Amino acid sequence: MSEIPKATGLIFVDDDNLDRKLYERLLERTEFTDGAMMFPYAQQALDYLKLPDRDVVNVIFLDINLPRMTGVEFLNAAIEQLGSAMDEISVFFLTTSTNPADRKLVDDFDCVKGYLNKPLAIEHLQEVARIVSATDTD
Repeated sequence: MSEIPKATGLIFVDDDNLDRKLYERLLERTEFTDGAMMFPYAQQALDYLKLPDRDVVNVIFLDINLPRMTGVEFLNAAIEQLGSAMDEISVFFLTTSTNPADRKLVDDFDCVKGYLNKPLAIEHLQEVARIVSATDTD
């Protein structure tokens, strides 16, 4: 396995408790980050992002099919409420959906850098690290 650069400022938004536990275990095993915020609902993540004294957020892993507020609704609200702050965040959708229409829904968002099929794997983290580091040097 090749070395994965350490990441900071990660948020996971996924309503599935088992998936969140799997993300935590993968992050611990790979030492990809020293910690990540986990939210079961998009509104909780949005409320966190609006806090004036929150930690820096660089990457959001976002489930597309969430109850109450979908991943797409979250992005629309975040862009509307946070404005240019969303330009600094790379969003990666996590999904079990194989429906091309779901992917088409997120193609027009500049902050969306990837569409990853669950389960999250080491290869996904390597790809995210590569994309984020390339974005940082642009």
